[in-house]
Amino acid sequence: MQVQVHLHCYYHQRHPHAELERYCTSVHYYKRDMGWWNHLRILPFTVCSRPIKALRKTLLQDQYPIIAEVLHTLRIFKDPALQHRLKIYRHSNIEHQYYRALARAERQVLKKLYLYLESFKLLYFETYVKYATQVWAVNRLDAVQLQNRYPKVLNYYIPSFNGHAAPVIKPGTGDYILFHGNLNIAENILALDWIINALQHTHIKLIVAGKCNERSLQSKLKSYSWIQLVCSPDFDTMHQLISNAHVHVLYTHQSTGLKLKLLEVLFHGRYVVCNSLMLNGTAFNANRIWGLHVADRPQDFANTVKQLMQKQCVPDIANRALVLQTFTDSTLVKQISQLLFD
Repeated sequence: MQVQVHLHCYYHQRHPHAELERYCTSVHYYKRDMGWWNHLRILPFTVCSRPIKALRKTLLQDQYPIIAEVLHTLRIFKDPALQHRLKIYRHSNIEHQYYRALARAERQVLKKLYLYLESFKLLYFETYVKYATQVWAVNRLDAVQLQNRYPKVLNYYIPSFNGHAAPVIKPGTGDYILFHGNLNIAENILALDWIINALQHTHIKLIVAGKCNERSLQSKLKSYSWIQLVCSPDFDTMHQLISNAHVHVLYTHQSTGLKLKLLEVLFHGRYVVCNSLMLNGTAFNANRIWGLHVADRPQDFANTVKQLMQKQCVPDIANRALVLQTFTDSTLVKQISQLLFD
């Protein structure tokens, strides 16, 4: 199926990306207003810093469906001129819960205060969901929660696009464990701390990879001789790290949204050990997925990792393919095409 995509982007320091024009019929850019005064308004800063006057003018030039990516882009949905348009909120998290979790993990006082304040404002702003026609939620539990709060809005469970068509898993063995993610986010550092604490007596090689401030993280990890940091690897390097790792370790303190790194390691990783919150809202059952193991206590986590490091990997590709079928891009395209055009 061929569709036309008219993309509307907000930007701050990043410059417009010409490559987007290869995939879209048109691309419209709007500069964010990062002024301090936006922190003083009742709406969240992430909302106020995205002016909607120019966006409104462009949207009123046609009658196409509107898909708003993440909660803070929903302000335009309240406009009476768009009352009869098909308006879709593409959910990624229960945002006020997500920001509250970030605030709890943050150690810088001012940033912690900002995140708590933003969380409070996002709780109020979430009421704008009622102006949407549909919600496409990436998490089953979040979809139920939003359906209960806004019963007049149609809710659908549609996982995130992830770029995968089928699982590709290397047989054999690897000599390291991998933890990956955006290491500039305090929540991920908190997860890393938990994993280091759980695995510190195993002394199995752990590679920590992801976007990061190399100097501060090197300082944090220098006392652990069994940990190797790969800071801000490119796409190919990260893919190789994921494919060659023998065990992937994942941990989260909050369950909202969908963890894309979980999908990444299920499509391309050998063994996976995570806590139960990582699976919340995904419908994944560890007992039915080859190579996926759940452990919530540090000792159980360490024991599971040690046992898996001693096993030869003979992947059950058919099992992974069956489980992940609903998460492939082709399946997701069919779902949203039916919702948009049928």
